[in-house]
Amino acid sequence: MGSSVREQSLEVRPIAPDGPDRLVGLHLALEAPLPTGPAAVHPRVADFLADAAQRGVRSDLLLGVYLGPRLVSAALAVESPGRAALVLTANAPGAQLPTAVQAQCLEQLMVAAFAKRNLLLQLLLPPGSAVQDAAPSAGFRRLTRLLYLQRPRDAASPANTGWPTVRWLSYSPPSHPLFVEAIRRSYAQSMDCPELTGIRPIDDVLAGHRAAGQFDPQLWSLALQGEEPVGVILLSPMTSQAAVEVVYMGVAQVSRGAGVAHVLLDRAVRLVSAIPVAPRSHLALAVDERNRPARGLYARWGFTTIGFREAWIATSSLTRTSAPS
Repeated sequence: MGSSVREQSLEVRPIAPDGPDRLVGLHLALEAPLPTGPAAVHPRVADFLADAAQRGVRSDLLLGVYLGPRLVSAALAVESPGRAALVLTANAPGAQLPTAVQAQCLEQLMVAAFAKRNLLLQLLLPPGSAVQDAAPSAGFRRLTRLLYLQRPRDAASPANTGWPTVRWLSYSPPSHPLFVEAIRRSYAQSMDCPELTGIRPIDDVLAGHRAAGQFDPQLWSLALQGEEPVGVILLSPMTSQAAVEVVYMGVAQVSRGAGVAHVLLDRAVRLVSAIPVAPRSHLALAVDERNRPARGLYARWGFTTIGFREAWIATSSLTRTSAPS
């Protein structure tokens, strides 16, 4: 197609889960090379579908922008447990769509996702995305730039310079209230995406963390001093990469600056080291670019930046009745 198209010639419409355009739509939304035949599936799409099935996430909210019969753009809402959805969208190679049409597609997807009682939509855009100008018109607001970091599992760790002694608890139904309390305490004056605090109840947040990868309760650790939770770190083996992800790490406000964060990362490194080498070679995480203390900490632990995305969010009107638990 040409470098641009007229707005009047484009139509936004849903792509049915069992429709003939679903495979092309998924390839577009996931920024994978388009399939060359009806049975051709790019590994990125195959991995996504297998991962979604394993984690219990839904991917049936898929919209397309059509130029006549041709699909030229797609937007996908990946719904996870915890009433949140990740929005993925991209255009066909060479397609330059009017901002108003891309905003219309995002807005229709947002309406459909909120109708299913999701509370939070997250839109992660690569540098220079053509969708960025449409996001605010569709009702998204920019959150921050998320930096993606990795650390080889055998990287050197900082020397222990008097880190505090803690007692560890792994996640279980009896320890659930303590994990909730630890996360609640870690939100106070947090510098990592503080705008997300209070959008969803913490039980929803935990449900989302459980669905972030291959949930193993032995990889969720709570640090206690006495009977007080002072920090929490949640790890999850990634299904599509040879890495273990730090899904969440937080330190109670009153315990910051005392070395608890070092203790948490040391715990993570030791747990990852116990996993067989071949499938899990890295520790990975994402951090808010604005969180300079955390970035400095991660640098001391050997993490390096491997990429970034611009993070945008949209929230449902239901969030005003969903205060943190």
